[in-house]
Amino acid sequence: MRAIKNYLLGKRFFILLFLLVKSSSIFGLNPVKPKYKVLFPIPYTGGEGDMGVRLEIAARNIGWTAQSYFFRNEWHWKRKFDFYRISEPFKYESKNLLTICNVVQDFQPDFIVSLFPKLYTPKSLKIPHYLALTRSHKYNIQHYGKMIRHFQGLLCVPQDHTYLYEFLQEKIDQYPMMDWVPTVLKTKYEPIEAKRLFYCGVNWDPLRTSPDYLRCVKLLDQTGLMGVYGPTDNQEFLRLDSYKGVLPYDGISLTRALQNCGISLILHSQEHLEGGVITGRIFEAAAAGCVIISDRHEFVEKEFGDTILYLDIDKDHKLTGEKMFEQIYAHLMWIFAHPKEAEEKARKAHEIFDAKFTLEGQLERLGELHQKNFQNYFSDITNQREIKFN
Repeated sequence: MRAIKNYLLGKRFFILLFLLVKSSSIFGLNPVKPKYKVLFPIPYTGGEGDMGVRLEIAARNIGWTAQSYFFRNEWHWKRKFDFYRISEPFKYESKNLLTICNVVQDFQPDFIVSLFPKLYTPKSLKIPHYLALTRSHKYNIQHYGKMIRHFQGLLCVPQDHTYLYEFLQEKIDQYPMMDWVPTVLKTKYEPIEAKRLFYCGVNWDPLRTSPDYLRCVKLLDQTGLMGVYGPTDNQEFLRLDSYKGVLPYDGISLTRALQNCGISLILHSQEHLEGGVITGRIFEAAAAGCVIISDRHEFVEKEFGDTILYLDIDKDHKLTGEKMFEQIYAHLMWIFAHPKEAEEKARKAHEIFDAKFTLEGQLERLGELHQKNFQNYFSDITNQREIKFN
């Protein structure tokens, strides 16, 4: 009799537990987040190419179904486009709207995230398509203004939206927006040895290829305390003793190279500094657990504070190559002389990255934006809101 009573009590307990869990989901105490199906068209190699691969991996990390794809004949690269992935990417021979329609219809995504304005889908497909604006709004509007209007949501790396608001004018409310950063996958922090300076030489702008910057890099090269990575078409870097070659665009090799060095040098372009655009190098370095040396950028100073060793370089760039070198070298000597204090800076920078800037977390915020604005796509969009970091 007692056994039967205990059985009934146990059964009642599990029923009550089930109802509690069920009701908490219904009433929003423990809401179940939607699992989306997403496409990521990859525009070209370089930072955006690597980001396309990262996005696919990050989306799968949070339980979404995700696939990136690219068009085989678009770029004419001299080097192999090296993917690390769970499955092979979709490969298409040509890039046109008809082909893009076929990609979308085959995959049937909930939404698409594009890293390049030319890769948009026709509105007739009724698939919400987000555009990540990774360069300054002034540049984007001058070069891709008409294309931007084809998208349904905007993910903005630039912090100053003045040009964008002026361009969209009264239609600004039709475009849900959120802050976006070119960040990386979530990592576990582990202390690493600060051995040498990592510098990524993918420099596409006049400032970082100017005589002063090249002079600084050459002086650092002579110390034997630097590793330079970047494309082989940069003849200046090829002549450096510290040049280590090209890293695969695979979402993981960059992190490993950073950890092998332990110290990262971050230098922004003039467009980055004047347009409020942040380079992804800061997140790569923080995620890897590196001690970071950076020029002064408003976003870096605001978000990472004293976890960074700063150079007295701002958008006016008054330092000569020799002065830049002297400051970087002084920071290196401090790092080697104060390993515990330097490691503490690296740890705190990683904590900030982990709390606010992981790619998985950013995609989850995008999921919130999507759920808020596109549950009934092409119906009247109300309650628009921006998703902010804070």
